[in-house]
Amino acid sequence: MSERIALIYDLVIVGAGRGGLCAALYANRGMLNAVTIERGAPGGELLNTDLIEDYIGFESIKGWELAQKMAEHAKKFGAEIVTIPSSGSPGTPTAGSMSRPPAATAIAVRR
Repeated sequence: MSERIALIYDLVIVGAGRGGLCAALYANRGMLNAVTIERGAPGGELLNTDLIEDYIGFESIKGWELAQKMAEHAKKFGAEIVTIPSSGSPGTPTAGSMSRPPAATAIAVRR
């Protein structure tokens, strides 16, 4: 029988696109225990964009590269990003940057 682990967070962020990664960064800077859940790799639509020009701080940058920099920046502040495999139905989250075992079956949010 598999062991069940309860994870309790102050904030659950659904989606690790630009907005979700920004929310994760500021939640962790604000000392909240937050988790970001993403189907597939972090980055959202940035992963479908070849070249981004004149984005603040970058004259031009590849979409995947900007997504990677944003995820790394959020993780620098302790962001926990859980990825769910994009193929098939949602299953058990896999360890993205998780330090806990990936066998979570439920996520609870404190009020």
